[in-house]
Amino acid sequence: MKRFLLLTLALVITIPLCLLLFSCGDENPARSDPGGESGSVEESSEESSEMEKEQITLNVAASPEGEEMSDAYIVTVRYGKDGEPVEVPCYKAKVGLKSITTSGEGEIETREMSFCYFDSDFEKEVFVSITPNKKESFEICDVRPISNGITPETSGNSVDFKLGSPSKLSVEFDGDIYTNLFIFAGETEKEVINDGDPGVIYYGPGSHDAGEIVLKSNQTLYLAPGALVYGYVVCENANNVAIKGRGILCGSKLDHKMNSPRQRLCSFDKCLGVTIDGVIFIDSPTWTLRTYVCKNVVINNLKEICWFYNSDGIDLCSCRNVTITDSFLRNYDDNISIKAFESADSVDIRVENCVFWADCAHNMLVGPEARDAEYENKYTDIVFKSITILEQKQTGDFYKGVMAITCADNAVYDNITWDGVVIERLSDGSVINFRFSNDYATYYGKSVTNVTVKNVNCLVEPQRGDVILGMPERSFGEITIENYTVNGKKVTFEDHNFTPEVRYIDSLTIENETRTVSKILTVN
Repeated sequence: MKRFLLLTLALVITIPLCLLLFSCGDENPARSDPGGESGSVEESSEESSEMEKEQITLNVAASPEGEEMSDAYIVTVRYGKDGEPVEVPCYKAKVGLKSITTSGEGEIETREMSFCYFDSDFEKEVFVSITPNKKESFEICDVRPISNGITPETSGNSVDFKLGSPSKLSVEFDGDIYTNLFIFAGETEKEVINDGDPGVIYYGPGSHDAGEIVLKSNQTLYLAPGALVYGYVVCENANNVAIKGRGILCGSKLDHKMNSPRQRLCSFDKCLGVTIDGVIFIDSPTWTLRTYVCKNVVINNLKEICWFYNSDGIDLCSCRNVTITDSFLRNYDDNISIKAFESADSVDIRVENCVFWADCAHNMLVGPEARDAEYENKYTDIVFKSITILEQKQTGDFYKGVMAITCADNAVYDNITWDGVVIERLSDGSVINFRFSNDYATYYGKSVTNVTVKNVNCLVEPQRGDVILGMPERSFGEITIENYTVNGKKVTFEDHNFTPEVRYIDSLTIENETRTVSKILTVN
């Protein structure tokens, strides 16, 4: 009797439970198919995975809360032809138009441009649409660099184009290069860095007043997509340090006065193993990124927009084994400036696949600053390769030149190469400017030899001719020019773009013809 009661009780509990489970199963949306179109549970999981994949393949960070964003442009992107449009936040950035005065606090006339950024894996094309809010109409829209081959399609007051790979672009309406738009379309980050990881200083999405950020050995500063960090970075006597991410380091809250101490946006002093990858630097009060007596420096995918006096892009001061790749620099002062201080040499430096825009200085300068004049500072094994110049504007009589060597302070220059430089715009200045000097120096430099300029194409007529100016007691050594074209004309000894300041050269080779130049070259 007892066993019968236990069996009956089990049935009483089990039967309702089964009915309940069956009823719940019938209400599951994955199994209910009133229209005959819904898939199975497995199909639903596949759809969910595909949605997650699409979210990963196009990353657009939200704008930092409370920040005033640019309203000059509306930018939307779609991943694939049928993707949903996503609006990309646009940021403001000052650029320098012209110098007014360097005395007192200093003053530069400025304009306000815009920039935006996003990441994708580019397994599908990314479709970009841009509407300039402050232009009722326009006639022409240029997307540069020209080599990207992008011809936008115009529809009403908007332009559209597609990207099949990571790109750094300047979008210019009716030739306006001061209120233009930069688009930084990057490749999705492969390295995952999280808040709380060992050795990580982490700034997540949003606005941060960081002030001074000190990096020590084996530390990484990570600026997440959507992070806007007001402050500056210092690092001294450290090993294995890095700045990574997709966020922005901004110096707009730092003192910009000429008659006050100005803080560099980012400084690495006497470090071994420095990596900078993916971040954006804007509005530095003076030199933007300085590496001083450092070894094994890797800079990749860096973007800069700076407007004030002395806002050099990257100053390499007595560094060894440096590579700079895939970077986009727009600065009021020199973009790349290589110096040699403290009885230490600048050796083995390679700058490749970069885009430069100098609003009032050189784009690539080697020298003149080699401060310890009693030591023969060496500038050797320096290569610039596959460089695009979007603008060069340099009005000074002395400081001009897209590619410049200024030899000072008893320094020795050897084996310096420019290979594959395209100059799209040259508002003022010259293409080549090589000379000896004692400016910013104690002495004139000692020697310059083994300099090669090849595969250079200046698409416009320069405002000034080229300079290669030695001295009677300090002539240039071997200078080789090969496949150098100016406004469609290949440079030769008989047909060239040189100024009267081309003389005192022991061996000048142009298109396989070699001459010693002691007098002024004349043009036939």
